[in-house]
Amino acid sequence: MTTIKEIPLLFQTEMVRAVDKDRKEQTRRAKGLNEINEARPAEEVWIDRASVQFSLQKLKLKKTRRQRSLSAGKLEWTPEEDQFLRDNWLHMNNAALAKALGRKLTNTRTRLYQLGMKRIELEFWTDEMVQFLRDNFRQIGDTELAKIFSTKWPKNKGWSKKHIEKKRRYLKLKRTRKEMDAIRQRHIEAGVYARGNEKMWETRGVTKDGEIRYWRASYNKDRPVPFIKIDGQFVHYARYRYEQLHGPVPEGHNVVFLDNNPENIEDNNLGIVTNAELAIRNARLGPGALSDNYVAGILSRDKELREEIKANYPELIEIKRKQLILNRTINESL
Repeated sequence: MTTIKEIPLLFQTEMVRAVDKDRKEQTRRAKGLNEINEARPAEEVWIDRASVQFSLQKLKLKKTRRQRSLSAGKLEWTPEEDQFLRDNWLHMNNAALAKALGRKLTNTRTRLYQLGMKRIELEFWTDEMVQFLRDNFRQIGDTELAKIFSTKWPKNKGWSKKHIEKKRRYLKLKRTRKEMDAIRQRHIEAGVYARGNEKMWETRGVTKDGEIRYWRASYNKDRPVPFIKIDGQFVHYARYRYEQLHGPVPEGHNVVFLDNNPENIEDNNLGIVTNAELAIRNARLGPGALSDNYVAGILSRDKELREEIKANYPELIEIKRKQLILNRTINESL
């Protein structure tokens, strides 16, 4: 039979079943008089949390740290689990470690920190930094403050405008419209905004001269075409490379990829054809070469009528396409 001294230790935070249904005995128990009739069933009476805590204090009973953890559903970390963390924390994230050990993510993260396995080292604001911010935020902008902080108090992660903004919001340091205008005017006079576009591209990354990029033409988005950057501008790679090898392209001629594969940019895959040869070449690429836009353009030069034909008369376009293919086939056989 469970005694009153054992009940507080086992069930401090729960509603506990007691061993007496008599009100007089329950009052005596709250005062620390733990006379119990063990012959009565334990399921008959409830004791609330306040009574349990009062009894604990009266009897000077206190749980150990381990007992508190166990009653809260927490388990102590074993040496084997700690060793697993040491062996794997560098190549497994916290979620994977927690899943492997059957632990909660927050408990795993806390244990890693306790063992000195920190993924990031927190760097806190000092009183000197905070005071400097308070003294100067009205006259100096956040970007400029970040540069000053990087010089006066360098840190591993560096300083950015966001760091200053976040700290200002936390400290409730707000500038008036007049103060913001004064900072902006000082920047204008100092030429801070003069290199805005250059800095933007420095941040985003600028394509270097000689680098090749593949772009898709608006008239044929399924066929990427190589361009190369020369003297700050992009030009067609095929023509540029051909002229490097053989000199200027004759008038009325075009540079093409001989195997019709723009991804094959080998020198021996470049050649020139006349405008007429290019038209026949494009016609042989397949039905896609005679696009709806191309066929509609042959049917009418009027832009509005051409758009109406494409939108409402697809059968007319198909008939005209077949006629063009038949005419070219006849011409090639002659």
